[in-house]
Amino acid sequence: ARVLDFHNVVEWHESWKFLKVEFPVNVRARHATYEIAYGHLERSTTVNTSLDIAQYEVMGYRWADLSEHGYGVALMNDNKYGYEIHKNVMTLSLLRSPKRPDPVADMGTQIFEFALFPHKGTLQEGGVIQQAHSFNNHLMLRPSLLDF
Repeated sequence: ARVLDFHNVVEWHESWKFLKVEFPVNVRARHATYEIAYGHLERSTTVNTSLDIAQYEVMGYRWADLSEHGYGVALMNDNKYGYEIHKNVMTLSLLRSPKRPDPVADMGTQIFEFALFPHKGTLQEGGVIQQAHSFNNHLMLRPSLLDF
């Protein structure tokens, strides 16, 4: 398979903690691309201005992609929405436990998946959008109501 899947079941009972996963990848690019509602956007992978500092975590839906000429890696997920890509390190926020405004945020059993998808070419050429759609929409077999 071309996708490295991570299936997680976590019993989370922490206070004031933030759990993230990081993947250093062999890709160098000035910008990373993130899926947003009705499209995608690019953000810098370096910190040069106060605006870059303020954008330490980027909201994204099903995927974030870091591509250089001819090659890239996408980080996909099924229900996590905070990404950070700094230089060549791709980060996904998984669980948090603030006490305000919700004192029980993310507490208890958490089930989630994420995956790494290396690809050739740009995110479009490599099929990142299609792969993320497939990752988030598993094929389910159901018995037919008509039994022939």
